[in-house]
Amino acid sequence: MPSVSEMPDKKEARVGKWRVVISPSMKYGYFEHDDEGEGGGLWFQGRELVDQDGLPCLPNDAAKAIRKLGYKVDADYLCDPTPKKAGKNPPDEWDTPERSRQHRAAAEEEGDTAEAAVWKARERVTIVTGEKIRTFGGWYRHDKVMLGDREIGRIQTRRRNKRTDTITLGPDPSGSPNGGAVLGRDIGWLLRIAGEKA
Repeated sequence: MPSVSEMPDKKEARVGKWRVVISPSMKYGYFEHDDEGEGGGLWFQGRELVDQDGLPCLPNDAAKAIRKLGYKVDADYLCDPTPKKAGKNPPDEWDTPERSRQHRAAAEEEGDTAEAAVWKARERVTIVTGEKIRTFGGWYRHDKVMLGDREIGRIQTRRRNKRTDTITLGPDPSGSPNGGAVLGRDIGWLLRIAGEKA
């Protein structure tokens, strides 16, 4: 873990007794408890948490502090996630057009035009949560990515052995030129396949 002094552009937030420090340029951060000193490392891709270590899951207050700094934390990382029912959930705060506009404005302010373009296109996309299917040692879920009333792809999330993997599936994941899959959650890639300007 880099020391605090090695993080040139660090941002910090606190919720309850949890402190979070993130360096946007390093795409790294950490979380720690004020009294007990427990915590761990955080790794980001864009504005999304993609990995963490230390504790086996993120305490809810640590996740709130990360979100306070403008980053997405998937419920799969939480120690106490709120159960969701397939297809019947209000949009996640991350998936609302207002939230996308906020992230686009932050990316523009930082001078990241590519990230801003993805967030601009993202304002028109909704995600329909799929059913969580239990498997030996974990679970998986397919969420539909919708552009208006048209499905443009799916996000597959798989949790096993205290690790979460996310894959973005194109409209035809069999390997055709217009389909395929990429690691992570890549809405911009789906929009490019669908022919939308990101």
